[in-house]
Amino acid sequence: MPTHFKIPQHSVDDLFAQIWQSGYVSLHARHVLRSLLLEEAYNQDEQATIDRLLYAVRRGWLKVQS
Repeated sequence: MPTHFKIPQHSVDDLFAQIWQSGYVSLHARHVLRSLLLEEAYNQDEQATIDRLLYAVRRGWLKVQS
């Protein structure tokens, strides 16, 4: 059974801040981001925030926790 994360509008920014401060993308954050992307439950500002996170991972500025 798939798990769905219901997150408020402002929490994408909170999630971004938490990830950036810690320096890595946690397993929970990955699930939340994946859920948002698969359900297309985001607006343009949230898409830009997610894109920034992915760019930072590609550049090596953030690590992905396994």
